[in-house]
Amino acid sequence: MGDPGRESLFGNVVRGAVAGGIATWLMDLVTTELQEQQTPADAARERAAQPDGKSSVTHLVALIERETGFQVGDDLRPSVELALHYGLGVIPGAVYGATRRWIPGLGAGRGLVSGCLSSSSTTNFSTRPSACRLRPTPIRSPRTSAGLSVISPLERRRIS
Repeated sequence: MGDPGRESLFGNVVRGAVAGGIATWLMDLVTTELQEQQTPADAARERAAQPDGKSSVTHLVALIERETGFQVGDDLRPSVELALHYGLGVIPGAVYGATRRWIPGLGAGRGLVSGCLSSSSTTNFSTRPSACRLRPTPIRSPRTSAGLSVISPLERRRIS
């Protein structure tokens, strides 16, 4: 990679964004595998934790629609939801890439910690949607959910 002092901001942003996209894709793979392996009882609790049986990203799109007055057409909704889902990994990755050289403690190798903390905040949509005005009362996802199985103790302390 060369001299760290000579790395360009743009290059760091691009590398961070790519890493965030790859991490999102890998988490999709892990989540899919966990969901396929979970017990029927856990699957039922997982569905019960989803307001109206919809994903947190679907509810986030609905929130954006309510707040902006802009309506996403049914033909574009799956693409918008997918873009938003990946954006929740790519954008924090890009921010990490841009800031890691100038903020103490964000050096090389700490992107995983940064990503887990970022994932923790986006996991909040499914574990505590009332905080995001998505529904009135929280229901916890089962511990086999990908995000909670990794950072459940941190998340519980942060949102309690």
